[in-house]
This record gives sequence, C-alpha cells and structure tokens, in this order.
Amino acid sequence: MSDIATGLNIIDRLNAERNARIADSTKMQCKICWYVYDPQEGCPENQTPAGTAFKDLPDWWTCPDCGNGKHVFIPFLDVDDASE
Repeated sequence: MSDIATGLNIIDRLNAERNARIADSTKMQCKICWYVYDPQEGCPENQTPAGTAFKDLPDWWTCPDCGNGKHVFIPFLDVDDASE
C-alpha cells in the first residue's frame, strides 16, 4: 500500500516537478496581486538575499504584497524580453 499518495505527498510531488522545470533565473509572478519575484534582486521585504532562486525560497515564504504562499506563483513572461 506504499503507492497510495496522501494529499501532502501529492503537493510535495507537484512542487518538486514545478521546481525542476523552472530555471534558477526565472522571474515568478503572484497570480493574486501580480507581484514579481526577481531572483537577481531577491526580496528585501522578506530578508531574501539577491541571487536566491525561487525554488530555493523556504516553504514558509509568502508574497510580500498579499501574503499568499509560493503555490500561487507562476512563471513571469516579460513582454520586453518576449519581443526580442
């Protein structure tokens, strides 16, 4: 019965899959308030140093603008970068 997944195991697996697909330099955007986390800048509001990849943020990290967790963030498509 070890193949039966619990809700927590499923969330852990989904987070691991998401993190594996996201590059360390990828900006991530909160889909609730549109705050953009830029790994090059870090997050001074949460004492996150510059150079910290989104996947390396602690599980307790929350959006500095709306307070939601990492699970509401999606990869940010910079319109200026996409037009090049």
